Amino acid sequence: MSFKVNYTDDSPIGVSGGFADSGFHDVVTKNNPPQEVPFGRALFNIVDDDDGIKLPDVDKESRFRGVSIRDESIEGGSYPEKSAVAVIKRGRVFVHAEESLNEEDPVYIRIDGKQQIQTITFDIDFEIGNKINLKVNGEPISEVTFSVNQSTTMGLLDDAITAMEGVANVTTEGKVVTITSDQDVTLEITEIAVTEGGNQAVGVVEETLAGIPVSHRGRFRKSADGGTAIQLTEGVKWSQGVTAPGVAVLDINLP
Repeated sequence: MSFKVNYTDDSPIGVSGGFADSGFHDVVTKNNPPQEVPFGRALFNIVDDDDGIKLPDVDKESRFRGVSIRDESIEGGSYPEKSAVAVIKRGRVFVHAEESLNEEDPVYIRIDGKQQIQTITFDIDFEIGNKINLKVNGEPISEVTFSVNQSTTMGLLDDAITAMEGVANVTTEGKVVTITSDQDVTLEITEIAVTEGGNQAVGVVEETLAGIPVSHRGRFRKSADGGTAIQLTEGVKWSQGVTAPGVAVLDINLP
């Protein structure tokens, strides 16, 4: 009996945290602190704890110790808090790459998330009589009424949006409002409406920077991504790349 398996260009080559071949693998057991450790993530040592590992963060004293190996006996795709973690320090392993890369690219790992940034651009200035409304994640802001001039009215709009849950910062310049979310919060700006007055501006929303959750720490990439990822310069290289975000093969050779 024969079997035929069809693969497409977008079929994954493996599963994050799995062994990439049947060759030599040096796997050690470490203990994780009170945090879940997803399979296939970069792990760093805990200072003053020889057996402790953690997901990477901004702690510059910690060093790369390997990648968490997939354990099929564990449900949910992560090692639970305060558990023993299998860590590969030599061999080839499947990991999730956040961007396309090839074998010659440097190896970076994510150490922090990113806050979402959006802009609202109005096509004309506000004028006497205008009333401005919009919703943030379905909740209406306090209505803003034109006052004095464009700058003053934009300042009132800034205050109204800043007061909304999940908003970290708002700035205004000319006809543009820039909104930064809290970390790990995705904001949806909808139902922008300027009413009354002689002319009504039209506002257009654009996401200029997509948010990245802090929970993505330990994922791999080829660039620093605005300082939220750091380069590993020793003991790692790409063995197989990927043409889009997905699973790549990392070759690890740590002492």
